[in-house]
Amino acid sequence: MLASGVLLMCLFGAPQTAVRAEQLPVRTYTTADGLASDTVFRVFADSRGFPWFSTNDGLSRFDGYGLSSYTVREGLPDRRISDVCETGDGSLWVGTAGALCRFVPRPTAGGPLFVVERLADDPETNDVVCLLVTRDGALWCGTEGGLFRLELRDGGWTASLVPIGTGGAVNSLAEDAWGGVWLGTTGEVRLVHTDGRLEAFPLSAIHSGSRVRSLLVDRTGRLWVGTPRGVVYSDPRASADTPPRLAEARSDTPVGWGNGFFESRDGTLWIATTSGLWHEARGTTASIERQNALRRACDRDVWDVAEDRDGNLWLATSCGILRVDRYGFTGYTGNDGLTSTFINSIFESRAGDLIVTTDQAERLVHRFDGAMFATVAPKNLPEGYPGWGWGQTVMQDSEGAWWVPTGHGVYRYPPAERPEQALGARAEPIYTGHEVFRVFEDVRGDVWLATVSPMKLLRWDRATKRILDLTADSGVVAEYASFCDGPDGSVWIGTGNYGGQLATNGGLLRYANGRFDRLTVADGVPDGWLRALYVDRAGRLWIASSLGGLVRVDDPTAERPQFIAYTTAEGLSSDSVWCVVEDLWGRMYAGTTRGVDRLDLKTGAVRHYTSADGLPKSQPQCAFRDKNGSLWFGSPFGVARFDPEPDREREPPRTLLTGLRVAGVARPVSALGEATLLEMELGPDENSVSLDYLGLGTSLGEALRYQYQLEGTSSEWSAPGVERTVTFANLAPGSYRLLVRAVDAYGSASPQPAEFAFTVLAPVWRRGWFLVLAGILVFASGYAIFRYRLARVLEIERVRMHIATDLHDDIGTNLTRIAILSEVAQHSRAGQAEGPGGPLASIAGIARESVASMSDIVWAINPGKDSVDDLVRRMRRFAGEAFASRGIELEFRGPEHDGSMKLGLETRRHLFLAFKECVMNAVKHSGGRRAEVDLRVEGKRLILTVSDDGHGFDTSIPGEGNGLESLRRRAKSLGGTFEVDSAPGRGTRATVSVPMDGAHRLRRTVRMER
Repeated sequence: MLASGVLLMCLFGAPQTAVRAEQLPVRTYTTADGLASDTVFRVFADSRGFPWFSTNDGLSRFDGYGLSSYTVREGLPDRRISDVCETGDGSLWVGTAGALCRFVPRPTAGGPLFVVERLADDPETNDVVCLLVTRDGALWCGTEGGLFRLELRDGGWTASLVPIGTGGAVNSLAEDAWGGVWLGTTGEVRLVHTDGRLEAFPLSAIHSGSRVRSLLVDRTGRLWVGTPRGVVYSDPRASADTPPRLAEARSDTPVGWGNGFFESRDGTLWIATTSGLWHEARGTTASIERQNALRRACDRDVWDVAEDRDGNLWLATSCGILRVDRYGFTGYTGNDGLTSTFINSIFESRAGDLIVTTDQAERLVHRFDGAMFATVAPKNLPEGYPGWGWGQTVMQDSEGAWWVPTGHGVYRYPPAERPEQALGARAEPIYTGHEVFRVFEDVRGDVWLATVSPMKLLRWDRATKRILDLTADSGVVAEYASFCDGPDGSVWIGTGNYGGQLATNGGLLRYANGRFDRLTVADGVPDGWLRALYVDRAGRLWIASSLGGLVRVDDPTAERPQFIAYTTAEGLSSDSVWCVVEDLWGRMYAGTTRGVDRLDLKTGAVRHYTSADGLPKSQPQCAFRDKNGSLWFGSPFGVARFDPEPDREREPPRTLLTGLRVAGVARPVSALGEATLLEMELGPDENSVSLDYLGLGTSLGEALRYQYQLEGTSSEWSAPGVERTVTFANLAPGSYRLLVRAVDAYGSASPQPAEFAFTVLAPVWRRGWFLVLAGILVFASGYAIFRYRLARVLEIERVRMHIATDLHDDIGTNLTRIAILSEVAQHSRAGQAEGPGGPLASIAGIARESVASMSDIVWAINPGKDSVDDLVRRMRRFAGEAFASRGIELEFRGPEHDGSMKLGLETRRHLFLAFKECVMNAVKHSGGRRAEVDLRVEGKRLILTVSDDGHGFDTSIPGEGNGLESLRRRAKSLGGTFEVDSAPGRGTRATVSVPMDGAHRLRRTVRMER
């Protein structure tokens, strides 16, 4: 059954690729970072984006920032974890050496995080080795005691034993495109068909007795098998009935154990072995090559490999977890053949070789052969200081000659294809005496030199082979720091200076037609050193400035060019830029003091790269794009290569809520985070809310930023920040909705923000139902008080009515009878003489006065006589009778008729008695012919005025009686006043003012005459 196959341990039909020492950006995680154990067997990335790691001492999870680990303390049945998988309902299953269990990220109070699902009673059956979730949603579980299939039925998982023949241990599982399930046992692979049939495929003699450690059916239908003896694969199955043809792997370079297979989203097949990480060579069929860019202590002992949401690879090794950024920078240092890592220039030779130069202790030239650097030291140069500089130092000119600057001038070596062929020959001194800082060849073939100590600008004219000093012609004396050709054949020169004096002694120079034009800060040129100049494919000039960021000139041919600056305000990581280069897609890369910034001119987005992405530490000082489109960056600590790609479709970051505290008290949140928290009602004293969150889906070294919005207080998103906790304190009662989203380096935000809706309840006394109830209670209390007072008033009025009735009916009647009887007695004694002051006359008079007084009392206490109109009528009647008896003319004025104006008993009684006193004084003592009575309402006071035109009196002389004093006391008892205005010969005016309730009414005048 075995057929001859493709050799897997080398590139089939091609020479073996040289081993490279280049270094991909890799981050290592160990127990020092929270990993449960440094011995990791499996890696699994769940649907949320969390990578999970199976170790021999627990289960670990990476959340983008750190590791969380789980052991038997959290409910695991055994600390030895074999595998992790996720079913369609989102359940996470964990295989251990003790049992199968299910992760419960939000357990009930006091419940465990892991629920054990025992498959049978014997220990071997519960010793789980591998897990597989098939497309039909079933969970397959390979154990030391056999194969089980779990299905979700009626809300629970039901396990059933799958017959697999003899040799019960199942070590690996895989599903093919036909729905068949492959299982690896000892010495063979078996296939469980969809109809339950079992088919066995023995391995070759070399693998006899070996446990099949790993299986994978790739997208082409090939079955890959890994054993402790290596790797085999099969041709694709033509049909469900076609058996696979297994090909044995043979190689001069042993693979070792085939521990795991993984097919990434881009179709690359990765193989984890004890000899390192391998991948299938592009453009070949089943030929693999070793991934040698991972130089770590344990990267040769790889057990498993997986991929996260952003394409990063995660490797399980014997010394922890390796996270590899496949789209990062590849770094080269001394291990890659660089004798010195202090890189000062990068360029490409005429033969297409990449050349890197250094100048620390001596000038060195390093040629890259595609894998390693070969170092060449130029010979026959003067001894001593080698000089310094960056960006434009050693070069090969258009005729193939090699130019090397030194501390004593510049020397030219004869043309040769490679530096090792030229730099050992005799060097021709082109210019001697001063240190040469820059060397540059323009499009005409002339070579420009910049020197220091003194600072000079020189040009070697190729036609005459002479050095021309153009320092005076340039118009400045400065460090001539950078050169480039303009799109119109001009030469651009950037200068450098110390102390920000560019406006006076430097600038940007343009040389054309034999003359210099100088542009300064006043024209828009950035201040500081103009460290590098670059013209892109669109003909735009770019300037790398030490103080002003990255500057663009869209039309360098214009007489007065316009300068557009990109600084930290536009998203750069620093305003100090060393170098600039363009990729094949028109994106610009600026080397700054904080790494490399990529500027996308179409969107304006800036992407930051740092040492976490594979860059050597310290700032890149020179940059270059080679013939293949790769970008190279040199720094004092080495060189890095970056292979740009077209903007690939990236999955936006996903945001999860990981913690909630209300008034400082933690509330339960899923251990895996939640996109939405259940809406909550918080008490009045729970008006402080703190929320933790994180984002998933980033490249290595990329820092997510976060924005939040609290609906109910603001409709605007906050400024992006790196904090992963937000707190709101002293929230007013009301409904709120807190939204959080992550923003990646490209400006893409989470399409669906994480959210938490909650309501802060008002204090009981501020809630609507309480206010309504309180209003009802207040109204009911007020109404009860009103009813009580009304009842009391009615009761008092009934009492007053009874008193008035009794006085009128009983006492009044008796007094009237006394008066009548006294008159009868008087008449019966008509014959007897009795003076007017006799007893019977006195009895009659007293009786009549008593009747009149009683009438007043009855009127005063009668509740039916409480209106001002009743008072006016009684006053008018009394005044009319009193003044008429003396022939005095009366004018009476009172308020208009309105029965709604009421007076209290005391007010009515005292005011009427005061009125009677005033009227009787006027009748008895004034001697006048005319009197006026005026009763009016002013505001909340009732004012009574009685005046006459009599002979008056002197108010300063005390009277014999107590009438006036009695009037004052009566008015004061009502809270009012009494005033009298009189003088001999001009009449008398008495005024009583007392308070009352009621509205103002228009007055009417009643003129009465007798």
